[in-house]
Amino acid sequence: MLYDHGKMFDLVSKYRETLDDYMSFFVKYCLPEDGGLRNCVDDDGNIISEDRYIWHQGRGLWIFSRLYDLLEQKSDWLKAADNIFGYLCRNGRNKNNRWGFMVDSNGNITEDTVNIFSECFVMSGMGEYFRTTGNKKALDIALDSYEFTSSVLKNRNDHDFSVLPIRQPDGARLHSINMAFSLAYYDLGKLIGRRDICETGLALANEVLTDYYDPDKDIVFEYGFDDKRKDTPERRVCNIGHVVECMWFLLSIYEREGDTKAMDMCCHILLRHLEIGWDPLYDGLLLAIDAEGKKPVFWDKHDYKGWWVHTEALLSTLFAYKHTGDGQFANWHRKIYEYAYSKYPLPNGTWIHWLDRMGNTVSDSGGLPSKDPYHLPRAFMYMIRMIEQ
Repeated sequence: MLYDHGKMFDLVSKYRETLDDYMSFFVKYCLPEDGGLRNCVDDDGNIISEDRYIWHQGRGLWIFSRLYDLLEQKSDWLKAADNIFGYLCRNGRNKNNRWGFMVDSNGNITEDTVNIFSECFVMSGMGEYFRTTGNKKALDIALDSYEFTSSVLKNRNDHDFSVLPIRQPDGARLHSINMAFSLAYYDLGKLIGRRDICETGLALANEVLTDYYDPDKDIVFEYGFDDKRKDTPERRVCNIGHVVECMWFLLSIYEREGDTKAMDMCCHILLRHLEIGWDPLYDGLLLAIDAEGKKPVFWDKHDYKGWWVHTEALLSTLFAYKHTGDGQFANWHRKIYEYAYSKYPLPNGTWIHWLDRMGNTVSDSGGLPSKDPYHLPRAFMYMIRMIEQ
């Protein structure tokens, strides 16, 4: 139950209906007979391409496994997880046994460069599949990715590997790497009782607050640079979507660490970025902004309104409300809910991915030309459990 100015409204049934409808779309259109997750489809389920992004395979494995373990033991969900696991065991690794970015319709990897986000999401997916099934091979694959990526990230030269689809300026470190790996490592460590893995994730979380958050400007920047004296677009960009997503990641970590001071800081940062990211003319959260309001904004389609930004913001505001009891977060949750449900859902269960600034559906993608069951089902299953508890 969530309270807004003393009035209680129950969101569980609505969120459960949305989640079931959304996942039904993917079960119907995106689970081919050869296994894996077909992720290049349009809003009607028509196939755009049989190319498959490896990081989406890892995310799909995580979602179907987690849904089965946390929410309901549906046979379709476990079957999907089994098939994606088998597909990844057969496809996606390069000649050095590292995870690439994409495979073609025959399962052939399209480039040999290590993709750090593929490593992250496959690691998470394999860990979650191990939790659900007890499959030791999945855990071995997850730990292999942990050992490799944690070693690479110690040196923190973010140009030693591919960060597609993120744009990477010369000399920059990526906030999105800290964001993704902090929770992935922490959850894996908790799962198998490895405090050292948890501490690796915790260190990355702490860096978000020390290296990417500027307390003077009260903004989390997308890129970190050793030389902070220059004034360039890439040094001023803030990805609102990444910040609101990252804050619930950090809240999840610090809650389990018992660090209420860090949780308070995360809630402050979340509220600040909701305020500066909300479009005062057309409503909705912008994808990215320039911290000083200058042009150009160093992010492609920066003024688009993404479905994933709003689903992550729903979870973040609920998490912050749970921690603080502050009605501001309840109000923001309702505001984001009303915008999202008025713009994104389609009758067949899926959601429109991208809108222009005015809220119109756009044919060009604000990211990859793909759909994967990740941001929405992850946010909604956690919100369902959080409200029920």
